[in-house]
Amino acid sequence: MSRIRIASTSYLNALPISWGFLHGPDAPLYDISFHPPAVCAELLEAGKVAIALIPSIEFQAIPGLRILPGTAIGSIGRVGSVRLISKVPFESISSVAVDADSRTAVALLHILLHRRGIKNPKFTAMKVNLETMLREHDAALIIGDPALRLRPGARASFDLALEWKKETGLPFVFALWAARREIASRLDIDSFLLSCRSGLGEIDRIARENSSGMNMDRAGIAAYLRENIHYDLGGRELEGLRMFYRLAGESGLIPSPRTIHLHRDPRGTWPATEARRETG
Repeated sequence: MSRIRIASTSYLNALPISWGFLHGPDAPLYDISFHPPAVCAELLEAGKVAIALIPSIEFQAIPGLRILPGTAIGSIGRVGSVRLISKVPFESISSVAVDADSRTAVALLHILLHRRGIKNPKFTAMKVNLETMLREHDAALIIGDPALRLRPGARASFDLALEWKKETGLPFVFALWAARREIASRLDIDSFLLSCRSGLGEIDRIARENSSGMNMDRAGIAAYLRENIHYDLGGRELEGLRMFYRLAGESGLIPSPRTIHLHRDPRGTWPATEARRETG
């Protein structure tokens, strides 16, 4: 049987969730590659991979997908790696330079601005350079590893996951595993749960192996992965995801939101970890 092709994101926060596909017992079953988040979505839409860790907003744009339950990349409060750096108060922002790799974060920012009365903000995609981004814009939206290294100085810094929590009281899901519908009969969801479980047990190793490349100390990386990133996708997280899609529709970012289709195990059962959380 040929290996199932997977695309995962190249950000630090995706290493635990993808760990088992590199080092676990199921690794021989999968062919995994790493890309910026937007590229993962493009590969899945083009049919070049069967499964991808995609920005959550892309589920609304790519037809025929099933979300894999149990694991995702999100936050239940401050995330630290999705940051808006602003020269003006939040309510006065009219133009934003955005990281060219960001899709879900741009949608989230649009929603937050819309809810605070800013209806038509101007977004300009740019390469990540804080000074350049702020030269002609009120604010800069930076995501992923570059956001962790930001030193905004005296400028205002807003954590978008925390702003979402203040607005809704719900977790926010930034990225999720999505599969093309036609590979369902070949897919064992347990592999994805086990991959994340094994990765969460290797956070100290991940921190050690990535500290020099990230220019961050090991303790800081470990704390970020353990405390800021939330890897569950259960009932509460799905509630936040549905709220995100509803508000995206109300803000004019997407048409009528598509129903969330969760992929069920071909055996007709939920993985045990998901069964405890999802009752709908």
